[in-house]
Amino acid sequence: MKSLSDMVLPVINDIRAGRKTIDVSELWGASKALFLFGLRQEARRPIIVVTASEDAAETLAEDLRFFTQKLLHPAGEEPVEIRTFPTWGLLPFEADSPDSRTVGERMRFLYGLTTGNPGVYVVPVPSLMQKLPPWELFVDSVRTITMTTAIDAAQFTAGLTAAGYESASRWRVQRARRDHRFFLAPA
Repeated sequence: MKSLSDMVLPVINDIRAGRKTIDVSELWGASKALFLFGLRQEARRPIIVVTASEDAAETLAEDLRFFTQKLLHPAGEEPVEIRTFPTWGLLPFEADSPDSRTVGERMRFLYGLTTGNPGVYVVPVPSLMQKLPPWELFVDSVRTITMTTAIDAAQFTAGLTAAGYESASRWRVQRARRDHRFFLAPA
């Protein structure tokens, strides 16, 4: 019986050789996730997987998380991050705003790609059909701020304005205790 590494290495060699099309067949159910897990482990690079539907994306992500938790990692290696890219969940003509959890998941997904996090990124086709900001704008707009970060207020304000934010009255940041999300409230 072949090991997972023996099944994955020919695909990695084809990718490195520059082949544009690589056929992988005979994978059903969780075997897709096991193969992708092995591919990620051997390649040590981010992998983007496109699925036909949100349900297929969630099922694949759950299977990938299972293998990530159950299979041993070399000492010191961080667990593989599995991210899905949810759809907005709204029709284009609806006046509602998307759910904040959906917005957060989409931003975490894109942030992981900008940082080169070597995870597995699962994208359903309907999510690919929805507009995104230009990639360069998103990458240039990402700022990591910690408690010790010194911020130049004018430069920070200019960056927010360039990203499409508008100046408004003073707001204060409040932290919701139970889920550690932040929101703005009038000062």
